[in-house]
This record gives sequence, structure tokens and C-alpha cells, in this order.
Amino acid sequence: MFYKNMVSRLMALSVLFILMTVFSPYPFAAPAASFGPGHLAAGYKAGFTCSGVFIAGRESEDIRKEELRGGDPTVFLVPPARVDYESKAVRVPYSPFMPPRLAVFHNGFGCVLLPPGSTIKDRDMLPPVDLPEHDGDPANIPWPDGDLNAYLGPTPEVYPQKLSEAVEQAFTGIKYRPHKTLGVVVVYKGKIIAERYAEGWGVHTQYRTWSTAKSLTNAMVGIMVREGKLDVKQQAPIPQWKNDDRAEITIENLLHMSSGLQSKGALTREAYWGGINTAEAIVESRLQAKPGTRWKYSNFDTLLLMLSIKNVLDNNEAYWKLPHKELFNKIGMRHTYAEIDPYGNYVLSSQVYTTPRDLARFGLLYLNDGVWNGERILPQGWVEYTTRPAPAKDDKGYGAQFWLIGIDPRIPDDTFTTSGARGQLATIVPSKDLVVVRTGLDPLVGSKWSQEEFIKDIIAAIED
Repeated sequence: MFYKNMVSRLMALSVLFILMTVFSPYPFAAPAASFGPGHLAAGYKAGFTCSGVFIAGRESEDIRKEELRGGDPTVFLVPPARVDYESKAVRVPYSPFMPPRLAVFHNGFGCVLLPPGSTIKDRDMLPPVDLPEHDGDPANIPWPDGDLNAYLGPTPEVYPQKLSEAVEQAFTGIKYRPHKTLGVVVVYKGKIIAERYAEGWGVHTQYRTWSTAKSLTNAMVGIMVREGKLDVKQQAPIPQWKNDDRAEITIENLLHMSSGLQSKGALTREAYWGGINTAEAIVESRLQAKPGTRWKYSNFDTLLLMLSIKNVLDNNEAYWKLPHKELFNKIGMRHTYAEIDPYGNYVLSSQVYTTPRDLARFGLLYLNDGVWNGERILPQGWVEYTTRPAPAKDDKGYGAQFWLIGIDPRIPDDTFTTSGARGQLATIVPSKDLVVVRTGLDPLVGSKWSQEEFIKDIIAAIED
């Protein structure tokens, strides 16, 4: 009977492996053989459930129905997540021969997905650092630093019916193409004139930024430039590249997604769900093109920017505190968590949990040329530099970790935006003194939300 059960399990695992490889939307779906099929799917489910429960305060069943549905379909080929509220951990089984994949909540870093084979005792490997906390109660601090008097509604110069119709269409209509909107915040002349959330979501409910996090990395680089610790023209400070042709790659090449490195583009399942040391993985890629001559969207280029910052600081504690001390705390992003891999590397190409209001604050920083309450956070000229088209991108639709969507004739030329999978967008229109945030749970593959059409309609409301 023992051998019969074992054979049945092995056959089931083989079928699971085949299904994951065939039906995954990613070309690199097959996980490392040493961990058995399913460890990436289990990691995805554990990570999303942990962040949803212990950051956003959501119920695990709601996460299964909302965040996991429409995402990577392989997550439904592994068993349900088991939430341990006492230890703030989530386990997802995937193999009869290995411990479940394990994600744990850790201080101000949000949730960390531990390597395959880890147990709860292994959380001791995580960074032993207390991140700087925000001062004061946001309920008693005026917007935008806090939430006091944040939402004022349409101001006299705004046409309320057009504004209301646009927001309503964002949640219930089909004008902006098939979608599921979670939140909308419209900031005009520094004030919130429209705000709405889907049922079950609210002002302080966080969701994953996906690649909108890349624009946060732009801010991290800008801060380092302001402090004189980085120069965009300098070679990326990656010691492993010192004696080969990759030494030509500059910080600017990485900002422009023009490193020339071989990569999987946006499809880096191992980096996000494998529990690996991302700093070791991202330096192994070889050159395919001369740096600066080819544009290719790549998670690794963004992660290499964060590794460059880590190497230049040469101080783990300073690196871990950087996003909070120099950005989040200064502009009131009190509900934002930048997550790390189990080896203490920020995964700031995607792994950030935040709210629409916090993204609106981030947009206001760029709308105001990197200045907040009179303090220059980003160096002078950084926003202008950020919005220059990457030379290697033919359509000029990408800058430095921001998308330049003003190439669309429906909206002003100076419009630029963050952009994350499933519809995470913080859009800045300087000529209209406007920031428009929209977060969503659109399908992971084939999302068709039209931010350009939405922005056009919002502008029509403020111009009338």
C-alpha cells in the first residue's frame, strides 16, 4: 500500500508539472527540478496571501477570489494557503517530499518569501533592523502629508457631472475596456477632487504595485544622485563585471532599460517566487547588445539599479532604511511597504504594497519637480531628465523607469506615468496640474485598460 500511494503521488506530481509548463503564461514556468514541480506556484500563492492578510488586512478567501484570480493560473494547481495568524506566516504545500513554501511578515518590510525547504525558524535570517517610523497621526495631519481634509470633492472650476461620469465608468462601465478597478484618486491643483474604491477596498487598503515599483526605483536613484553618491553617466558599480564587457553598462543604461543584457524581460518568476538571492542571479546575465543601443523592458535592469545603490552605500542598514528615511516618511507614504528577498535585497521592480493615496503623493512629488514642503528630495532637473525619451526606444514612449504616454494624441505631450501589471497607474500631467491614480485587478495577461482615454475624460472635466 505504501508503494502504491507513493507511485500515485509521483504520477500526480508529473501531471502537475506538465500542466504548469503547458498552461503557464510564462516561458520559464518549469521550476528548478531540485525543488519539485509547483514550488513557484506555491511561492506565488504564499507571497500574495501573506501580503494581503498581514499588510492589507484582507481575508484569505477574498484574496483567493480577488488577487489570485486573473493572475498566474498555476496557483490553483497547488493546495490552498494555510494562514498562521499567531506567527504571521503563510504556508502552501506543493510536494509530499518538501516542507510547504513559507512567507512571513517581517517588521516594516512587509512579507518575505523564504527559500524552498525553509521552516519558521529560518525567519531569523531576515534583516534585524528597525525601520524609521512616521511621526504623528495622519488623521490629524492635513493632506497631502496626512489624511486630514484629504477629499474635498469637485472644486468650482471643475465640471462635476463629467468628472463623476468618468469615475463611474472606471468602476462599472466598459468605456475604458474590460477591467476591474480597485481605486481611483484624482488630484487637481494639489487637492483630491475625486476618490472612489471598489467594495471591500478602502483608503488604507494596500495592493501590489507590480511594475509601478520601478518608478520608485527612479526616485531612489535620484536621491543618490542628489547626495552625490551616484552619477547617471558612471558605470554601474557591479564588482562581478569589473573585468569584462559588461563594465560598460552605465546607470543611465539601466534607467533606460538599455543595458543590452540577456534577460527574461518581465518574466522573472524565480526572482519573485523562488525565494532566491536576487543579487546573485541578476549579475549572471551576459551581453547580447552593446549597452545603450537596444531597448528591452527588463526587471533585471531595475534590480541592478537597486544593487548598484546597495554596493555604493556599502552599509546594509543604510540600504534597508533608504526608501523609508528618504522618501516614504518625507512625503507621507505611511501605508507603503517595500518588500525584500530572503537575503535582504529590495525587489523594487515589483514587490511593493501601497495605496492609491500614497501613489498620489508620489505623483505630486514629481508634479512639483521633486520638492516636498520646500525640501528638495529629488535633484534639480531630475524630473526633466526622467521624462526625456530613452534614446534606444524607437517610439520615444519610455523615459527613465517611467512611461511617456504623451505620445498618444488624446492627451497632453508632457504626460508620463508609472505602470504596473493588472492596471496600477499613477499618471502625472504637469501642464494640467493633475495627478490621476488608478489601481486595478485586470487580467494579468491581456489587460486592456485605457489610461489615456481615462485621462482625456478627466481633463475634459477640469477644462470645462
